[in-house]
Amino acid sequence: PFSARRRASSQCLWGGGVQLPLRAFAEPPLTLVFADLIHVTARERQPFIRSYMTVDAFIGAVLDVAMEIHGRGFLEGPGTPDNVVLAFGERVIVPLVEFLGLGEQELRFALSLRAQTEVSALFQHGRQGLAAAFSQHAKGAGGQEPYRRGYWTLQEMKRFALDLDLTAEMSHSALQRIFDTCVQHEVTEERGFEGMMSFACFRLAFILIAQRIHSSPECTPLQRVALLMLRLGASRGASDLGAAARSVLGVASKGRRGGQRYRMPLSSR
Repeated sequence: PFSARRRASSQCLWGGGVQLPLRAFAEPPLTLVFADLIHVTARERQPFIRSYMTVDAFIGAVLDVAMEIHGRGFLEGPGTPDNVVLAFGERVIVPLVEFLGLGEQELRFALSLRAQTEVSALFQHGRQGLAAAFSQHAKGAGGQEPYRRGYWTLQEMKRFALDLDLTAEMSHSALQRIFDTCVQHEVTEERGFEGMMSFACFRLAFILIAQRIHSSPECTPLQRVALLMLRLGASRGASDLGAAARSVLGVASKGRRGGQRYRMPLSSR
C-alpha cells in the first residue's frame, strides 16, 4: 500500500521549515495512552519475540492507527482497509519518510546507480578490498546465499562507521535508516532476512552513504562513491580500492601542503 501515489508536489521538506513532530492534522487525532495501547497490542500479537516490535507487527499497528483515525473523521474516503491505509500513507507516512531523508525515491536512485556500467566496474575493480572490509566485521561466513561472506547486524554497521570516522558526518539515526532500508529491500525481494545485511546489501548501503557524506554538487554520483572508496582504501591500506577510486577521480597530485588532491578526468566535468 505504501508504494501508492506519491504527492505531485516535490517540495523539499527540509527547506520548507518543517520540523518534527510533523503536524499532519490540525489537532492530534490520538492520545499517547491510545498509542501505547496499540503498541502493546501489536507486540502481544507476535508469536515469539515480544521484547520489540517486528516489521509485520508494525504494519499491523499502522493499520490499527489508520482505521482508528479514519473512524474519528480525520481521513476521507471509504472505510475499506486498502483505502484507509492508502489515505494514511499519503497524509502521514510519505511526508515523514521524505522529511527523514531516505524515501523510496532515494532507494530507487541508489539501485539505478548500482546498475550503471561505470559503478559496476568500480565495485568490480575494488571488490577485493570491499570484501575484506566487509569480512572484518561479518558474522556467520560460509552460509547460504546471500550470506556466503557472512552478514552484518546494525552493530557491525556502526563499527564500520567508526572505522571511517563517519559518525562525525552522519548521525546514528541516519546510519540506522540506511541499514534498515537496504536490509528491508532484500527482505522484500525475498533475498534476505530481517536484521541481516549481506555483502550485496552492504554495497547498496555504501552507495547511499557516499551520496550523503559527499553531497557537493560539483561531484557526480559516481565520483561520490569513488571518494568514499578512496577513504576506505586509505584507512585499510587497500591498494585495489585506491586504484579503483583513482580510475574515476583522476591522477593524484601533491598539493602545496603535501596533501593529495585529485584532478577529475575531463570527461567527468
